[in-house]
Amino acid sequence: MLGQFEDIPLNDGAQPDLSCVLDKLVIGYCSTCRMVQRIGDSDLSGYYQGSTYSVVSSPFLNSFVNAVANHIVGLCETMQYDHTPRVLDIGCNTGEQLLAFEQLGCDVIGVEPSTALSTVAASRGLKIHNAAFGLDFASELLCDHGQMDVVISTFTVDQMDDPVGFLTGVRHLLRPITGLVVLEVHDVDVTYQTKEVALFDREHSIYPDRDSLGVLLRLAGLEIIETNFLPAALCRENSLLVVARHTASLETLSTLSANVRDLSGHQEAFRTITVGIDNLTAFLNDCIDRGIRVAGYGAGYRGIMYCSLVPNASAFAYVLDGNPALHNSTMPKSQVPIYAPEHLQTDPVDYIVVFSHGYFQEIVSTCEALGYPKSALISLPEILTGDARRVLDTNAHDA
Repeated sequence: MLGQFEDIPLNDGAQPDLSCVLDKLVIGYCSTCRMVQRIGDSDLSGYYQGSTYSVVSSPFLNSFVNAVANHIVGLCETMQYDHTPRVLDIGCNTGEQLLAFEQLGCDVIGVEPSTALSTVAASRGLKIHNAAFGLDFASELLCDHGQMDVVISTFTVDQMDDPVGFLTGVRHLLRPITGLVVLEVHDVDVTYQTKEVALFDREHSIYPDRDSLGVLLRLAGLEIIETNFLPAALCRENSLLVVARHTASLETLSTLSANVRDLSGHQEAFRTITVGIDNLTAFLNDCIDRGIRVAGYGAGYRGIMYCSLVPNASAFAYVLDGNPALHNSTMPKSQVPIYAPEHLQTDPVDYIVVFSHGYFQEIVSTCEALGYPKSALISLPEILTGDARRVLDTNAHDA
C-alpha cells in the first residue's frame, strides 16, 4: 500500500445522492504489472450512466481538441488512405473532440455511457452510442461501422477496472497496420512533481506513467509510437498523450516491465505528495488568522477533492464555476457553496484560489471583467508547492 484517504466523495457534484456517499480510498502498487492503482473494485456503472459532468466549452478546450484532430489527421494523411478516415471517440462526453475531427472531413462515431451527455452530443448531429465500452460492445461496433482508422479516448482508460480488456477491445476495432489509438491519461510522474494528490480519486482505477501505460498497451497488442505530441501550452494539466498502433503479437509481463519504476520508487514519491495537503491547510489557516476572505474557482474533481482533504475547507467562502448545472448547490462532503462567477460582484473576496489551473488565463479574463485583477488569483500549484503564502503579505483586491 502506498497510502489511503478516509471519507472521499465521488466527483460529480450534480449527482448528490451518489457523490455524497463517502468511502475510503486506498492506493497501492501491483508488482506484477508495475502499476500504481486503486485497491478494490468499485461498480460505478450507474454513476457514469447518470453523469452530467462536462468541461464547459472554452477557447482553451477548443484549441486543444482542434490541435489533437489536426495532428492525428496529419498522421493519417502520411499513411495515404484511399478512404475517409473513420474516427471513434470512447467516452466522447458532449462531442467536442468528434466535432473537431468532423470539421476536418472525418467520419465520426461516439460512445458515451452517460445518458445526458450522449443526448447533448447527438443533438449536435453526431452518431452516438449511449453505452459502456467493452470487448462485447466492440464487436457490435465492428458489425455496425466496420474497422476504425482512429480510436481516441481521453481520461477514460485510467478509469476502467479492466484496462487491458478495454484496450483489447480497442485493438479489435482498429484497421490492421495503419489504425491509430490516441489516449490521454493523467501522468503520475507529473502528479508527483506538482503534488496534485487530488488526482488520486475514487473514479480512477490506475495511475500510469509513460512506461507503465506502455506495458498495458503491449499486453493488448499495441505499441506506443508517439507521446506528448502537442506543445505544452496547448496541453491539459498533468496530461500524458500517447499515440499507439498494432504490434505483431501479444507479449507477456515478464518481457515488458524490466525498465518500469519499482515499488520503492513510488513509495518515495508518494511520501512527498501529501505535503500539498499540508501546504493548502497552512494557506487557509493563514487566511483565517489574518481575516482574509478567500473563494475557490472550479467545482470539478480538483475542487471537490481538495475541499474534502483539508480540515479547514470552511475557510472558502464559496467556490465559483462556469457550469450552470452546479450553481446554487454545494460541494460533496465539505458543503462549500457553489455559485456562478458573477457572485463575486455581490459577495466580494480578497483572493481566489484557482483549482482548475489549466484554464487559469481564461479564469483570469472572467474575473478581470468582474473587477478582480490577475494579482487576486492564485493558481493551485503555487499553494501545493508552498510558494503562495508570501502573496498574503498584502491584499491584492480591495473588497
